[in-house]
Amino acid sequence: MGFKRLLPKILEPGDFEFDIVITTHAHSDHFDFDSVHAYMDGNKTELFASVECSELISRLGVSCNRVKYVKADDRYERHGFEITFVDCDHGDAAPDAVGVVVRTDGKTIWETGDTCLRLDFADKIQFEFSDIDVLIGPINGAYGNMNEEEFARLISVVKPGLAIPCHYGMFAAHGGDPGLFYKIMKERYPSQAICLMTQGERIIL
Repeated sequence: MGFKRLLPKILEPGDFEFDIVITTHAHSDHFDFDSVHAYMDGNKTELFASVECSELISRLGVSCNRVKYVKADDRYERHGFEITFVDCDHGDAAPDAVGVVVRTDGKTIWETGDTCLRLDFADKIQFEFSDIDVLIGPINGAYGNMNEEEFARLISVVKPGLAIPCHYGMFAAHGGDPGLFYKIMKERYPSQAICLMTQGERIIL
């Protein structure tokens, strides 16, 4: 019951043909076996996956020439996007997990991946990329992830143009309270732009 999906799906895996799919680690809420299989059925999609996903990918029988196993500091350019995989710390259960920084159209987006608070990683990423336009990070505070207060602290250090919390609400066991995150941000960092997104919502920067 703790991992029963609470949010409805708004898309089926076959609704789009993707140029690139990224799986940051092998946990089933990040590597959906059935969805990845559907994405890779065609001849177009390229899969970027952490090293620990190799066993799952082998079971899928996916063509190896469309799979890239990635680690921190790997960098690729595809379709006008510069994709850099960066350090994160998801604990011993996912030692090869990665975050990702995407740059396109003059914008820099850092998705932290599933990670605890590591300000040393933030220092390294800021040194390399300077200004972060969008910062996306977990707030569920379980399974080695930042909680609401820790993500708020990371935001206060990075000072992105926009901060978006994630990794809450899909399963009961996930935890995470977007209301608490909102309260912390408004009380302590009122000038920082944040967005609590709903499914299917789009932001144009």
